[in-house]
Amino acid sequence: MKRFNKIFTVLFALSLSFVSCDDSYDLGYDAIPDSGWVEFSSADPVEAVVGVTRYLDITVNLDSKLNNGIEVFYEIQNPSSDIGGLIVSQSELMMSSDEFTGTLTLEVNPNSTITDNVTFDLVLTGTSNNNVAAGLVDGSKVITKSVSICPTQILAVGTDYAAIADTPDLDIVGDSDFAYDATLTPVEGFDNKWALDSAWGPNYVAGLTGNSSFEGMFTYPVIVVLNEDSTVSIEIEPGQPAYYTGGSGTYDGCNDTFVLNLTQDLFNGDFGIQTTLVGK
Repeated sequence: MKRFNKIFTVLFALSLSFVSCDDSYDLGYDAIPDSGWVEFSSADPVEAVVGVTRYLDITVNLDSKLNNGIEVFYEIQNPSSDIGGLIVSQSELMMSSDEFTGTLTLEVNPNSTITDNVTFDLVLTGTSNNNVAAGLVDGSKVITKSVSICPTQILAVGTDYAAIADTPDLDIVGDSDFAYDATLTPVEGFDNKWALDSAWGPNYVAGLTGNSSFEGMFTYPVIVVLNEDSTVSIEIEPGQPAYYTGGSGTYDGCNDTFVLNLTQDLFNGDFGIQTTLVGK
């Protein structure tokens, strides 16, 4: 009988050792159906631009077998500066019975006059159910979300940019031979237009053809127009050759970064150019 007890003990111990660490309901949570934890749906930081992003919606998940209705509590912590006039309102986060996903909403003041990026953390702190915690004690769940709110893009746009022109269709990406310094010059009479001296760099054609005699030629000057939704329109300056055909792009106001997707008729072959400009 003692031998049988020893064998049973060993087998029981082995069975515990094979319980997966990733099992959402290992040992501690099986006994109470409405126990579990809440966490953010991802660890990705969140960014908003004043005047563009009015509402920040952030998803929170409930990991539990049963939900009879729950409120999730959270706090704003570690602000880089005063956010009193920046965040207009904060929603409660309620999950009704049998719901396991909720949305936390922050309203950003569209008239805020901040001139520098403001950062803070959203931290889940607990719930109305004592059996449901914010994350786990081992720190394996995401309960802190980093938020950046940036000035309206017109304020953020600078003058000098580090640029690189990629040609993905030709497998040319990240090649330092196509890096250059770019300058954005405000167009008089407009708040959201800039003249860009070269949309793909002064030596793009020389580099692509391998002919150094083209250095400084075919520079592709354009007008960059920043739209209210942070998209970019690329206009051709009057009097420029027809083989410059423009394009479109996006602007990241938090990081002062333009991505321009250019088309062209200078070269044979249907390929485009993607130029990235990062503010200095």
